[in-house]
Amino acid sequence: MQVVFRALDVLRCVAKSGTPLSLNDISTRLGLPPSTVHRLLSALTDEEYVSRDPLTRRYVAGRSLSDFTNHARPNKLPDLAAPVLQRLSQRFSETVYVTSLATDRAVCVSLIESARPLRLNMSIGDHFPWHASASARSILAFLPQTLIEQLLAEQPMNQFTVNTPRTKEEVYAHLTDVRVSGYDVCDDELDSGVWAAAAPILTNMTEVHGSLGIGAPGERFKSKSLRDAAIAAVKEGAAEIAQSLG
Repeated sequence: MQVVFRALDVLRCVAKSGTPLSLNDISTRLGLPPSTVHRLLSALTDEEYVSRDPLTRRYVAGRSLSDFTNHARPNKLPDLAAPVLQRLSQRFSETVYVTSLATDRAVCVSLIESARPLRLNMSIGDHFPWHASASARSILAFLPQTLIEQLLAEQPMNQFTVNTPRTKEEVYAHLTDVRVSGYDVCDDELDSGVWAAAAPILTNMTEVHGSLGIGAPGERFKSKSLRDAAIAAVKEGAAEIAQSLG
């Protein structure tokens, strides 16, 4: 049983760290021999409970751990976001939604659909491509670099429109902009004639829980002032939801 408890100690150490850890970091913190920690990390990496950056050789929490915690802990975002979605829906009369990370996908977990005949149609449970969605990229920007690379490598970069990002470099440019400006825009990239804006729901400035988005036919959002108002609204709304998360 000792090996099980030690593996759990290693997993807990990596999961609680705010930054990637080296093998020696973990060995020192737990008071375990590096050879023991190496064996445990190898097993945890094989099962994707931790992920190792091939360049820095540092470890972060992996997808299996995220999947486990997501199932073990109910997603609070739909309830916490409800008043914000209601307010945005009433103000803009467009589809507003919350997206969350579910294992390896960006999934819509809550929405209020526009009542207008011409609207952005979507449903709870729909997932968005990492490279061509403002709501997905707003989440992707704040994930560990190794996970970003893994997610982009595993999902094909399908061309949905002529404006869909074609290379990882284009996607990384979006991610940099999100980190600097606090929002992302998808203009005719995923669906022809659709404009959308999203902002990350962040706690501690770096821990991402999801994103808040608004989407509409581009024809109704030609005005720069209206687009700026929508961007400001999703940023403010995302910050409000994040504050509720504590």
